[in-house]
Amino acid sequence: MESFEKQKLNRQEKREMSFENREAEQDEELKAAAQMERVDFLTKEIKSGNQQIKNIMLHMNEVLNAIKLLRTQLQLPAKNDDDLSIEQDKKQLEKIKNKIKNYKNEILKMKNDLLKIQIEVLREEKIFSENDLQNEAEKRVEELLKILAE
Repeated sequence: MESFEKQKLNRQEKREMSFENREAEQDEELKAAAQMERVDFLTKEIKSGNQQIKNIMLHMNEVLNAIKLLRTQLQLPAKNDDDLSIEQDKKQLEKIKNKIKNYKNEILKMKNDLLKIQIEVLREEKIFSENDLQNEAEKRVEELLKILAE
């Protein structure tokens, strides 16, 4: 009976260890997925911020041109100081630029983690040899960082 109980305990210990191993793997996968989601979010935020900057710049130019036109039509002297709307736009631009800068810095800090995740993704795709995984992962991460730098 003792050996039967030992075998039963051994099987139970193996199952527990197996469960713990699977749980640890799932945690790593969840962390990797969460980081990729964060990168996707930051990338979208950077693109959105850049678009907002373009729109604000266009708006500022339109307002300045309209003001110049009105001053000319009303025969008012040219005024060098900026109007309230332009000042608000400039403040908004600075806020967006700072936010984009912070997002880019956060992504740069995650570069090593991105490389590890990309290697795992490529390994699962089974397209590249083990020797080429690192190079291809670095290439893809650099492409992502280059896109964000634009």
